[in-house]
Amino acid sequence: YYFTMMPYAMALGVDTVLTRQFEGGKINPCPYLEVQGNTDLTAKQWNDLLRRVLRGLDDRQRKLPWEKLFHRR
Repeated sequence: YYFTMMPYAMALGVDTVLTRQFEGGKINPCPYLEVQGNTDLTAKQWNDLLRRVLRGLDDRQRKLPWEKLFHRR
């Protein structure tokens, strides 16, 4: 349920509220994000990781056309 709802929660800016509902133990690995190493993470750790991935994707889309063309930044 956590990973099903997380994209919507992130889009609405309530991902930390959703994450707090899953405090405590570890949760199952994310079905749509493949990570190397230990996937035995808490909801807070998954949220932090998903935010970093989203920030990287956003930064990539915000490049200027010439930066995309010449792979600069």
